[in-house]
Amino acid sequence: MIELGMTPVLPSFSGNVPAIFGKIFTSAKLTRLGDWNTVNGDPRWCCTYLLDPSDPLFVQVGEAFIKQQIKEYGDITDIYNCDTFNENSPPTNDPNYISSLGAAVYAAMSSADKNAIWLMQGWLFSSDSAFWKPPQMRALLHSVPFGKMIVLDLFADVKPIWKISSQFYDVPYVWCMLHNFGGNIEMYGILDAITSGPIDAHESENSTMVGVGMCMEGIEQNPVVYELMSEMAFRSQKVQVKIQSHLLLAGGNRYNHLALQPALLIEGQLPNPVQGWPPMALMTVWSQSGCPRSRSDRDPQFGTAPIG
Repeated sequence: MIELGMTPVLPSFSGNVPAIFGKIFTSAKLTRLGDWNTVNGDPRWCCTYLLDPSDPLFVQVGEAFIKQQIKEYGDITDIYNCDTFNENSPPTNDPNYISSLGAAVYAAMSSADKNAIWLMQGWLFSSDSAFWKPPQMRALLHSVPFGKMIVLDLFADVKPIWKISSQFYDVPYVWCMLHNFGGNIEMYGILDAITSGPIDAHESENSTMVGVGMCMEGIEQNPVVYELMSEMAFRSQKVQVKIQSHLLLAGGNRYNHLALQPALLIEGQLPNPVQGWPPMALMTVWSQSGCPRSRSDRDPQFGTAPIG
């Protein structure tokens, strides 16, 4: 990564500890967190405990963790990720508690690296929006010195949080496309949102956007979407996408050597691959306007009837 000019991001201590932590540090202030997703309290798979931010062990453990990483990898970065409450709600909605937790996370980072910057996913504000109301969001986002936190607006291609949070309450953020959940095939893509969303965010009043990113949970399954999103990092204006013509162009660029030589397609017994792309638009596989899934995505097969 460094040779390619990329800055690595290393993990930091989130405050989550296993049950045995309390047996080793018997005076530690711990709170058992809830079940994650579908584990249903099965002790084989859950549950972690949260070290109280007021406990001196919080900063001590966090500092030691980062120092050990620096020892292993060298002084290669000042950026550390931490997502204490990713799909796991805090034990209380008290803004003071949430603020103290955020402050403890950053104190641990900065104790080991005085130039530390906290990189945090904004997914919690989307997945648990019932909990993260403005007071709770502000408490977490404002718990660190200004400029020392960057938020990833993780699902901005579908559910942009920057629009409903006064640009993350003045905290810098990165406009991200998530798109792929769990490595699924995901034969869809909101092309118009991809080509306009980053520009709208950057040009909005009092914008705090500092970049664009992709945070998919799987790759190599949808070149149209990812090539287009990659291009937006270099665009200063919106791209007006006409779905069918865009897919023809993309298909032509990808398969032109075959399109020009039908004999290669087993003497015409197989269809020209470029001709297969426009129906995708007509079936709304690539152009649906909401979150997944289209029928073709759920049940991919030849001969799927066009929608609409």
